[in-house]
Amino acid sequence: RGYGNYRPDSGRDSLEIPAIEIINAVKEVLTEQVALNEDDLIIAGSRKLGFTRRGSNVEAVFRKAVEAMKASGTIESISDNLPLKES
Repeated sequence: RGYGNYRPDSGRDSLEIPAIEIINAVKEVLTEQVALNEDDLIIAGSRKLGFTRRGSNVEAVFRKAVEAMKASGTIESISDNLPLKES
């Protein structure tokens, strides 16, 4: 069974957060919002983890997580939106 949580606003640098926590934050955003474009998804996901600014490191770790989710089939791309893939 996998790890399904993340630690919000933990004071960590974005580069210190495990990819699974970033993925879990993104999944929660998509559960709440259904689908968002990639930029809005990164903003919403980063806020879940307590980041108020989208600096280059924050953006990089979230883009990497989104790409990993696309590659694994967790999310899909429909037009400009990224919903969770229905299982």
